[in-house]
Amino acid sequence: AQTNLDEGEPLALETRLEPLMKEESVWRYSALEYAGFLAVRTGDKEKAKKYFEALLALPDAPKDFMSRANDILRWLGGGA
Repeated sequence: AQTNLDEGEPLALETRLEPLMKEESVWRYSALEYAGFLAVRTGDKEKAKKYFEALLALPDAPKDFMSRANDILRWLGGGA
């Protein structure tokens, strides 16, 4: 999904990311971030905010992911 994020078909990429966003997935942080970036790419700011806010809500999310999510949310106009 990462290598196709810029040019891949959005619906296909989102479908590939969905199972990786589940709580039991070790890839959930990356998948939420990529889904957020995909939503930004397609112009869906509300969906992007949803993904980045979900990432921030994970208590065990790595600091790098949290920092990028905060930066993107500020850029989108909905962050702390």
